[in-house]
Amino acid sequence: MSLAAATARWFEDRRGIRRETLEAFGIETEDDGVKIPYPDGAVKHRATLEKVDGRHKMWFAPTCPDGQPPFLPPDYSGGKRQIVWEGETDTMAAWQAAPSDVKPTILGMGGANAFGPKGFSPERIQALFGDAEHVFFPLDNEDPYKNNDAHDTVERAWKQIRAVLGPKAHRVRMPGNVQDGCEFFQTFDWSAFEVLLEDAAKPHYHFAALDFSKERPQREWLVDGLLGKGEIILASGDGGTGKSLLFMDLAAHIARGADKWLGMKLNAERTMFVDQENPDVEVWDRLFALGFEPSQAEALRYVWYQSILLDDPETVSKLYDDVATFQPSVLVLDSLSRLHLRNENANEEMNPLINGAIFPLARTMGTTVIMLHHTRKDGRTRGATAIRNAVDLALDVSLSDDGLCQIVRPDKPRAIMASGDSLYVRMRMDDRGNISLMTQEEEVEGVL
Repeated sequence: MSLAAATARWFEDRRGIRRETLEAFGIETEDDGVKIPYPDGAVKHRATLEKVDGRHKMWFAPTCPDGQPPFLPPDYSGGKRQIVWEGETDTMAAWQAAPSDVKPTILGMGGANAFGPKGFSPERIQALFGDAEHVFFPLDNEDPYKNNDAHDTVERAWKQIRAVLGPKAHRVRMPGNVQDGCEFFQTFDWSAFEVLLEDAAKPHYHFAALDFSKERPQREWLVDGLLGKGEIILASGDGGTGKSLLFMDLAAHIARGADKWLGMKLNAERTMFVDQENPDVEVWDRLFALGFEPSQAEALRYVWYQSILLDDPETVSKLYDDVATFQPSVLVLDSLSRLHLRNENANEEMNPLINGAIFPLARTMGTTVIMLHHTRKDGRTRGATAIRNAVDLALDVSLSDDGLCQIVRPDKPRAIMASGDSLYVRMRMDDRGNISLMTQEEEVEGVL
């Protein structure tokens, strides 16, 4: 049967494809639909012109002996640049709109799975695209909110295309309100499509890269030579070595606007301290003994036993909001083991916790995050290696043999003191119960 007038009229009215284009491709009317000739004698049958229940009923008879065949125009010759359309109507609409020198480089895929296991054979792909340098794919612009299955099908097709053709494949993005090629060429001409091709040929990246043309950034210090701004710090030590007291002292110094801490320049304004370790009476006693006063409360947000879990996305989101609102220079987490319900000995459980909760706070918010943690009997950091490996600096906190001096040893060489590779911190308490922490150097110099 030849091409019926009603069939030709439907294609022109609904898809913008003229009769001479349909005849050039050999389209014929068949009952309520059409039959579409493919290479190697294969014929595709489309039962109806309109979709039924949102789908077209289509089948090959006879089939192609060499897997799924491509849909080729009458003058196809390939070339260094080719344009592959999804479906027969888009292919015909593009061929109709293209200049005469471009028409031979246009072809179509009979389905979105053409580059999948049941699609084009390897021999066919080599014959079609072996000599091509750029192959463009204007895939349908499916809205995931309207048809998620169709959207997933297109995305899966693109992954298959890239896996087969590699960097020579370029995805052409249709304008947001245009679903496919037929719709595009009913509104725009070929010169407009060339703009899309030019954009598709440009390098497109999903992830931003560092701009090395900018001025080289300098490290910013929270505590000069020891704690960097926006870094993740792990302070590990056995119970009773004074980890909490040490960083409560840091918080107290920040709150009163001190310019130095343990003899090092201090550059901070506010502290958020998340404590799920110490009794509340102990917190009050220590902070006030360290010189903290209620008038300084705006610079210290002390979050005590609020059931914060770093492995719970909802809690992490709330913590992120609180950090964004308060904008602390430093966030102290005391202690890590009390802030999650995961197996701390398993890397596969600790990595998501660090990546999902800790890294965004430090890298995105620019907050120095200090995690207090415990050690094993042999003095090594407790738990999975992922904990220590994920941080920018690990501080080992221990006591001297006489128990009078706290030793803080960084695991990375930083210019923190001239006398050695560790801080030696002594606690002094006056007759009023006021506590001061100072390094040996400060003690010798008589600095209070």
